Amino acid sequence: MKKIQPFSLSRLHVKERSAFAAIILEIVEELHGQSLIPALLVENLRGAINVHSNATVGKTSKLLTQAARQLDRERDETIRAIKGLIRVSRYRHDEARRQAGVRLEEAVRHRGWEMQDESLASETTSVEQLLNDIQDSPALGQAVDLLDGRDLVDHLAALNLRFEENEQLRRAYALAHAVTSTEATASLNHALAKVLAYVNAVAGTSSEIDHAIDLINIRSKPYNELLKARATCARKKKGPKGSGADEQPAVEE
Repeated sequence: MKKIQPFSLSRLHVKERSAFAAIILEIVEELHGQSLIPALLVENLRGAINVHSNATVGKTSKLLTQAARQLDRERDETIRAIKGLIRVSRYRHDEARRQAGVRLEEAVRHRGWEMQDESLASETTSVEQLLNDIQDSPALGQAVDLLDGRDLVDHLAALNLRFEENEQLRRAYALAHAVTSTEATASLNHALAKVLAYVNAVAGTSSEIDHAIDLINIRSKPYNELLKARATCARKKKGPKGSGADEQPAVEE
């Protein structure tokens, strides 16, 4: 009877474990499509892979934080540029442009003249409210155009949108990382072990199951060879003492 070759999940490195889990998921999804494996096992494995991936990608949070800082800097500079247009309008000879400056200044002050110094969330809200005021008021829109500020207003809108999208990613990342990498790894090992144990348990019951076992053995062979090579290197570093690498069952967590 076909069986999955002995395999030690716990000895895989982070990226190797993720890649191996994705291979197993691909194989058992085919079995699930033929109702040959419980859906819960497959769903648990898929969920564990997602959690593990989120919990072990350390650079993501840093990159999102850097992006937030850069977007906020650009947004602050754009707000200051708009206020600069307002200040310059006070010295215009054209009365229409002076009045446009007054109207726009009132709108900005209504939402917070120093909004660029507020907290990130508060600034995002204030900018959004100001942009809505401009969009909803023909008079304000005309004032912006008279001051040649349309490009700045459009740029501010784009920056505010990009900032909020980045914040949503940061919040999602923080939520996903409520699970530690250690917990995520244990969960993934458990889900993998359950799936492999089930496939082993039903070996010989159908040609599809046996084919899946063949695929798992073929796809896991490079990982087995890698683990054996590591064990050999470890023995050489320790010296002649000790025996061969301990092979553990495929379902070992």
